[in-house]
Amino acid sequence: MTRTDSPPLSLAELPRSGAEEVDEELLALPDPPRTERTLTLVALVLAALVSLAFAFSLRHDVQYSLSRAEPLPVGALDTVRITDLPKNRVVTASAALGVSGAMRFERPLVEESSRIVPVLGRDDLWVELQIPRGEVLGRYVPADPLRGRLVPFSEAGPHHRGIASQLGDLRGAALPAGAMVLVQGEEPSAVRSSLLLALGALGAAGFCLFTCVRMLRRVRE
Repeated sequence: MTRTDSPPLSLAELPRSGAEEVDEELLALPDPPRTERTLTLVALVLAALVSLAFAFSLRHDVQYSLSRAEPLPVGALDTVRITDLPKNRVVTASAALGVSGAMRFERPLVEESSRIVPVLGRDDLWVELQIPRGEVLGRYVPADPLRGRLVPFSEAGPHHRGIASQLGDLRGAALPAGAMVLVQGEEPSAVRSSLLLALGALGAAGFCLFTCVRMLRRVRE
């Protein structure tokens, strides 16, 4: 039996590996839209920064929502030194409230109106009263002792932003540094939603950054 060998293949006829194969249809496709991809990355980064800033602005509310619900008695606000007062805690206190410099305001989606008044004889301690709907403002008598959240204006969260400056404009002088407000009736459970909002903002920031990383990885490949 005679063995016949096949003739050697030329280089053009040799099978190519997967790495050397070229898909002409893929080469014919247009280049990816670099401008649109860049704009998408910028938008995602900005959204992540805004989400992180929003979560950061809620840090004091989150801290208060996780604090103890048992009130801390602080005595009479008329004579206590402001440096001796706890920050961002639920407290009970007594106080004679002034009238001069008081300000009334309302918040959207809240039936009660709010009135913020100074502790008599002081400009560094204020009390925010929740006036029930239908209650005559001049006849409303707050509970004694007062009970609520005692917090510096600078740490009172987004829903108190701008109030200190408005009080300063009304008085004709800025409030002292470290001025505090006792928000009557605001318990830690009342701001529990801030924890969910902060977690949601952190989750949105994480999703945006993760998407950016995935997009950049695909470009490098």
